[in-house]
Amino acid sequence: MFGRIRTEDRYIDLKRGALAAIVILARIFALESGSPARGTLPRLEAAAKRGVVSAHGAEELSDTFQFLLRLRLREQLRQLALGHAPDNRICYDDLTWLEQRRLRDAFRTVAEMQKITTVRLRGQ
Repeated sequence: MFGRIRTEDRYIDLKRGALAAIVILARIFALESGSPARGTLPRLEAAAKRGVVSAHGAEELSDTFQFLLRLRLREQLRQLALGHAPDNRICYDDLTWLEQRRLRDAFRTVAEMQKITTVRLRGQ
């Protein structure tokens, strides 16, 4: 609500919160387009080429996916360096202001694409 991100004790699970949704959307688009592409980014690209998703939508999801993966990897490397088991969670408060803003935009992008896809598939 109001552009805020829900956290659990200041932490966000990136996989559960957005990465999994992007992977599922890419799979849906690949199935819909008849693409044999494997991997999230190739599936998004193929779906855009076949007109299943707009080029802008595919680019937004691709950029969002890559941003979230970078955040997760950075945190996992930090966790390993501290001797902890890596997971998919990041501390929202540890992000820079710009990263927090980009994260809010990322969640908004995923939610919008889910809504658009749901409406489109229900109409078929």
